[in-house]
Amino acid sequence: MKTADAVAADLHGLFHTTFGGKSKGRFKISREDLRLLSGRTKLRDEFLVDVFLALSQKPYFLKAIPIAGDAYFGIVEEMKILAWRSVPAKLLK
Repeated sequence: MKTADAVAADLHGLFHTTFGGKSKGRFKISREDLRLLSGRTKLRDEFLVDVFLALSQKPYFLKAIPIAGDAYFGIVEEMKILAWRSVPAKLLK
């Protein structure tokens, strides 16, 4: 059974591993695959919070985004998210 920090390191490693036709970059991982990666029989929400907090901090700066409820998680660089377009103030009135 791995620690949250160890799972975050593994996810960071996957981010920099060649697969799916790319040398690195965003990917999705299922909750079940994340459970297998962690070596746990049950994946608790508290553990996921710890993993995703560790993933978002130095040296990784990656974010996990829940997809389809929380059946999948998208792993993406924080700087990529910050580059997304912002909603103009006039559309918020």
